[in-house]
Amino acid sequence: MRIDFGGIAKGYAVDEAYKALMEFEVETALVDGGGDMYLGPAPSGKKGWEVNIQSSENDSLEKKVILANCGIATSGDRYRYVEIEGKRYSHIIHPKKGLGITQRRQVTVIAPSSTQADALASTFSVAGPKKTKRLLKLFPGVSFSYFFLQKGNWQNHISDNFNTYINPT
Repeated sequence: MRIDFGGIAKGYAVDEAYKALMEFEVETALVDGGGDMYLGPAPSGKKGWEVNIQSSENDSLEKKVILANCGIATSGDRYRYVEIEGKRYSHIIHPKKGLGITQRRQVTVIAPSSTQADALASTFSVAGPKKTKRLLKLFPGVSFSYFFLQKGNWQNHISDNFNTYINPT
């Protein structure tokens, strides 16, 4: 068995690194901890930081979001999975089954902190798109984009407030 800190530790480390930068009076910064990010105030002359979000394998579904003063994290099986006897298992473990999730999915969460975005991206990956929409009510200020493979086609569900980050005017 191999255990890493991918659950929420990366998000927490990103938040702490950003706080350390602010102690040195850095005006604006983006901290990236391998896909878990905290984005500070927008760079000079910009509305925010541009971040691309892709589905697991269909780059034509890519979205560009503009963010500032928030965390963002993505969980999914694009890079971290194992195939056993022709079946693909994600590195994200379903707690009731004790096995990796087998439905292809990728969830991106925007939240007030990287810690929260990281934890919720994994949680929402396990929950599935319908439960995620219900769970979102418990987390004010959180948005999500949920890509999943259904009958050979990539689908995308987003929270109502996610559109506000896509190419805002």
